[in-house]
Amino acid sequence: MENYPFLLVKNTVFDKDDNEVCSYPQWLIVVGEQREELTPKEIYGSYDSRSGLEHFFRFGKQKLLMSSYQTPDMFREGEWWRMTHLALWSSFSERTSSKTLETSFS
Repeated sequence: MENYPFLLVKNTVFDKDDNEVCSYPQWLIVVGEQREELTPKEIYGSYDSRSGLEHFFRFGKQKLLMSSYQTPDMFREGEWWRMTHLALWSSFSERTSSKTLETSFS
């Protein structure tokens, strides 16, 4: 693999019976001089921790207006940041409890 300046990793998820859970695998690319020293578990762990941060910033900017709120008052800006982080935490913590509720809306 020294011919290529990257390392390509294919992630698939299997159930207990060795059947693929997802129909499409996840492909990760690793670049850098020390790419051969990383294990697949380390590569996925790094991706997993990074994707959580990316989700936070993308959701915060798109839905909570974290990048577009402007005020000359520093106190109000601090309160805005507290409120948006509380809203983000609330929506994140409710995602697990909402999966357990089975409500019919018909």
